[in-house]
Order: sequence, then C-alpha cells, then structure tokens
Amino acid sequence: MDLIKILAIKLIVIFFFKKDIYLLEFYLSKLFEKYDYEKTSLNNKKNTFFLNLIPLKVELNILKRELIKLNFINVIFSFYFYFKRIYLFFLSNFNNTNFPKSY
Repeated sequence: MDLIKILAIKLIVIFFFKKDIYLLEFYLSKLFEKYDYEKTSLNNKKNTFFLNLIPLKVELNILKRELIKLNFINVIFSFYFYFKRIYLFFLSNFNNTNFPKSY
C-alpha cells in the first residue's frame, strides 16, 4: 500500500464515523454512478432518515472543542449548522442534475 492510501484511510477514521461515510455516499450516489466511483461503505440499505438526525463526527468534535473553550456563541452556531445540514440533506435531490461529461 502506498503512503497516500494509508494517509487517506487514517484521515477518514479521524474525521468520520462509518455511518457518516454511508450517509454521504447515499446522498451522492448519483454522482458515484455517473463517474464510476467506487463506494467504500457497505451496500446494505440503512434507514437514512434516522442516520441523518445523528450528528456527524466532525460536528461532535467542533461542539466538544467549543464547550471546552466555553465559547457559547460558537456552540449556538454549531447547533444552527447541525439543523441546517439536516434540512439541506432532506432537500437534496441530484436526480435531475446534469453532471459534466468525464473524459
């Protein structure tokens, strides 16, 4: 295994849970099919409605860091962006999107 793949795997483990990767792959599945990208998560069907409600690992890390710093304005912003992500993920629909051709 080359160094880039090892570093990429370590970064994925640091910043994402497995359910985070599955959720992103689910919402970007049309893009994955168009450009023949390989999916890394399991292909079994999970309930994305409930997975979408659980915070991402990045969101939890930011919230923890801001609580330790006692920066309450950023804590409020973290909740705001959490709800905004949930709302945007429910609205996202790439079925009618025309992606550029891959050469």
